[in-house]
Amino acid sequence: MLTDYSKWDRLEVSSSDGDSGSEDDAHPAAPRVTRLEAPSRITFGGGSPTIAASPPAPGPRASPAAAPLAPREAPAPEGTGAAGAPPGGNASAPSAWTERGGLVFVDAAAHGHRARNLYWSQDRYSVVLRLELEGAEKVGSVTVGGILPYRDRCAAAGTARPVLSAGSRDGTVLLEGELPHPVHLDEDEEVVDWSVEAAPSEATGRYLCVALRKAVPMQGLSVWWRRPLTEFPEADLGAIRGAELSKGGSDEFLRAWEEAHKVFREGKPKRLPRNGPGGP
Repeated sequence: MLTDYSKWDRLEVSSSDGDSGSEDDAHPAAPRVTRLEAPSRITFGGGSPTIAASPPAPGPRASPAAAPLAPREAPAPEGTGAAGAPPGGNASAPSAWTERGGLVFVDAAAHGHRARNLYWSQDRYSVVLRLELEGAEKVGSVTVGGILPYRDRCAAAGTARPVLSAGSRDGTVLLEGELPHPVHLDEDEEVVDWSVEAAPSEATGRYLCVALRKAVPMQGLSVWWRRPLTEFPEADLGAIRGAELSKGGSDEFLRAWEEAHKVFREGKPKRLPRNGPGGP
């Protein structure tokens, strides 16, 4: 039996299940790719797929420790940097200016001018104050009310404190206050020893220099000052005297001081027995 192949000539060859005659029928089928630029979701149904973009998920939060810190300014030291604040000490001032003493700041409000540096030093017999002067400031006078004459240098008894006063020629009070201990005049002198001196080469400025002679209640005693004026806080006596200080020496001084006050009040010297309490 012969097979009739002419019916194959009327068949249309198509690689698609879609309608015949479309433009896609003329080309081989190819996959369609849709690029999603952001996190999205695809919903099927309702005739055609729906593509909806989802909001981006929040990224990981940086740890506070990993975040860069903004630069911070160091706080200014207390009492410095503001107008009228106490000045700093002269870093190049000679060490002799503060030997067994120190550096204090004269309060501007109390003396009617800007704060000044006041250096003070001492030895067994005297105290030296050096007060900073402003520009071409001229010193007019320096006095000490209640200063003892030279003959009473070893008989300093009583409770009254001497008062130091220094003023400029235009009437400005440069320094004024109570001294913590009695002082005396030099021999054959009637005024306080003071001068204006320029700072040595390693320092700058001009200074009023006042030399005060220590008065004591009894010959052979030494009085170590803890401050130049009573308005300033007391320094540590151990730091001032160093190895010389001992509790026994301090107690001995207090006993001698009380004895001198007692003798002063009685107005006559204390008689000591030669052979003990029962002696002649």
